[in-house]
Amino acid sequence: MRDTKQVELGKRQQQIYDTVLKLGNATVAQVCESMADAPSYSSVRTMLGILVEKGHLKVTEQGKRYVYSVAQAKQRVQQNAVRRLLDVFFGGSPTSAVAAILNLEKDGITEEQAAQLREMISEARKRV
Repeated sequence: MRDTKQVELGKRQQQIYDTVLKLGNATVAQVCESMADAPSYSSVRTMLGILVEKGHLKVTEQGKRYVYSVAQAKQRVQQNAVRRLLDVFFGGSPTSAVAAILNLEKDGITEEQAAQLREMISEARKRV
């Protein structure tokens, strides 16, 4: 079953979510400081609240501050991000994505990298 929560985020919400993900735990002020083009403090606070309501983030109270963190394990978040990337840019095709990545390597890949890829493919085939 695929989690589609990330797909419903607007651009700013996604930026704020990604900032919290990168920081691990963050206050409103820390999110604002970490964003290059952050909206106002109150806008960030409001969007963090919306992300909590949607289930993307969780919040804990530490003294007088609220600290935000991602609601899902990082691996799950990474899988959702890769799924979005595959769907948006590669028509859902892992083969097309891997081909694009391999084409980025000007000097090709090492034998060790090729062996690692073969092992990953072998493991993935076992799960089917």
